Amino acid sequence: MDLQAPAAPEQPRGCKEWLSNRRIDGRPYSPKKHQTSLVAQMDLHSARKNSPSFDKLWRDVEYLITGERAG
Repeated sequence: MDLQAPAAPEQPRGCKEWLSNRRIDGRPYSPKKHQTSLVAQMDLHSARKNSPSFDKLWRDVEYLITGERAG
């Protein structure tokens, strides 16, 4: 199942409930059980494009690794 990202991905509250309501098996989302597989499917380019805070995290980690700021 392909999920459509929320229109304002940095603003939703109740993200665990949002994920639980979209599970096809009717079970609640559990970070300990589901987060690893969910993140493995994450589109990092889309996350950077749609989330300024994720893009900042990316750039900061990149700087820590390379010592260079992106232009």
